[in-house]
Amino acid sequence: MEKLIYPIWKRPDHTVEQFRTALLTETAPALLGTGVHQLRINIVDDAVAPADPLRQVNNPQPIDAMISAWVDTV
Repeated sequence: MEKLIYPIWKRPDHTVEQFRTALLTETAPALLGTGVHQLRINIVDDAVAPADPLRQVNNPQPIDAMISAWVDTV
């Protein structure tokens, strides 16, 4: 089994709520439908806003989400 990790950035014209909704209602079911064994989506949204000062950022544009997917080894 392999774990794939993808950094994700939201479109500038989307709100955080639109981005979160799309990831959880469209992206997650689509990925699970491909045979992904496990899926984790971490989103920078209001739920984690209090921890924002603790973010370690070394990119001009920090990521808005991270998708981790566990799949069969090729």
